[in-house]
Amino acid sequence: MSEVPTATSPAAPGGRRVLLLGPPNTGKTSLFNALTGQSARVGNYPGITVERRSGVLRGLVPPTTLVDAPGADSLSARSSEEMITLASALGLGGDAVDLALIVADVTRPEGTLYLAVQVLELGLPAVIALTMADELQGAGPDTAAMATHLGVPVVAVSARTGAGLDPLRATISAALADPTPRPPAIEWPPA
Repeated sequence: MSEVPTATSPAAPGGRRVLLLGPPNTGKTSLFNALTGQSARVGNYPGITVERRSGVLRGLVPPTTLVDAPGADSLSARSSEEMITLASALGLGGDAVDLALIVADVTRPEGTLYLAVQVLELGLPAVIALTMADELQGAGPDTAAMATHLGVPVVAVSARTGAGLDPLRATISAALADPTPRPPAIEWPPA
């Protein structure tokens, strides 16, 4: 596998690393900016993030680095973006991951489920962030039911409005405090 490009960005001392991953156009980079206070370029087309970038995840103690992997629909590594994302998830290059933060667009979550299942099969502790929750106009997703079916915490957020960011930080903190990998608890079809 080729060298994994990484943007030079601040990292948190202490070594905790959260990997932010999801398909293109799910609001992943907007969420990265909201959680780190950075202003990474956001675009509405595949390939906008073609390298990893990192920043300190604000509001977590001890400090934690959030690594934004390129948008990828799967870990099958058919494109350069997917190769970088797979290498990041596997911790290749000496950058072990403590938690996967999987981003799913709440208006079309089925587009992320394949990637989420692959990440869960790796045994990484994970949290799912349902982005664009403000697009549902009050008919929010049943995050508790999704969490039960997927076996990982699910939090609805809007990077644009900031809704759900504090609960997401708290969920990430709790998941990092109990980093025991769990086997996928995916139940299909849902009960």
